[in-house]
Amino acid sequence: MSFKYVYVLPILCSIWFILTFITTYVISIYKKDVAPVFPYISDTGTWSPQSCIFGLMLNTGALLMVLIFYIRYRQVKYLLNKDTFKPSVKKLNQIALFLGITAAFGVCVVGNFQESNVFLVHVLGAIVAFGFGSVYQCMQ
Repeated sequence: MSFKYVYVLPILCSIWFILTFITTYVISIYKKDVAPVFPYISDTGTWSPQSCIFGLMLNTGALLMVLIFYIRYRQVKYLLNKDTFKPSVKKLNQIALFLGITAAFGVCVVGNFQESNVFLVHVLGAIVAFGFGSVYQCMQ
């Protein structure tokens, strides 16, 4: 089974995250919860109702990320099975999938634990998201 428009998913994911930040920013400015000039992204998702929207949209974005990571895993697996590669290269593909899914989990943590309520968990989620996501990108 082939998917003709699978290349649209990363574009959709990027647009989704941009819309997430713009939406919560606009609501935060409208409610005067943050300063209008360059607030932290997490600050725009701290207070209700934008915290709910922030969490929901980041969770949806994380789901898109997992889908993209899995598709990439399967693409690489297919290419590795066509040629003779060492088993260690195939293992690296599995490790990359794990790192990507873990990064997506970090995004979920950031979205669901507001900076003002549970700062440490929020920061740990951000570290996982950016740290594991960066390593995933290097592996791809």
